[in-house]
Amino acid sequence: MKKTVLKNGIIGGLLLTLFMVVTFNTNIRDLSTPAKMAIGYLGMLVAFIFIFVGVRQYREQNDGAISFGKAFQVGFLIMLIASTFYVATWMIEQHFFIPEYFEKFTESYLTELQQGGASPTELEAARSEMAHYAELYKNPIYVALFTYMEILPVGLIMSLLAAAILRKKPVVAL
Repeated sequence: MKKTVLKNGIIGGLLLTLFMVVTFNTNIRDLSTPAKMAIGYLGMLVAFIFIFVGVRQYREQNDGAISFGKAFQVGFLIMLIASTFYVATWMIEQHFFIPEYFEKFTESYLTELQQGGASPTELEAARSEMAHYAELYKNPIYVALFTYMEILPVGLIMSLLAAAILRKKPVVAL
């Protein structure tokens, strides 16, 4: 199991890294566009295909049978490795190449609220909330936690889907 999980987790992680580096080093820096989010989630989905690949490989290595629980475990571990690549890449990119990210994100978020007709009270509440998050974002542990919160739900859903689709009971010889 270890070899299958490591191989597919690393491949998925390298794909996530590639998507992130390409996204942030091209002209897709406009934080207000939904296209940037769509590209990010598309990258996650492409990389997490290796959850299905790994679960299927593990099933084939075990006489074509795998329980839901074991399939989920394999998928979860692959997802965890790939997600860790994602988090590490983001932390490096954000710290060294776009240290002003959170300020630009906050500015973009507040502009969207204002254009959406938010009241001055709502804008001030949002500004205060974003100031709180900006303070948290100075701590690398919080950066890692926020980044994991972004990717883990997608990976968990893909792991559950892979386990549900690829589970297969052993064939009993009569």
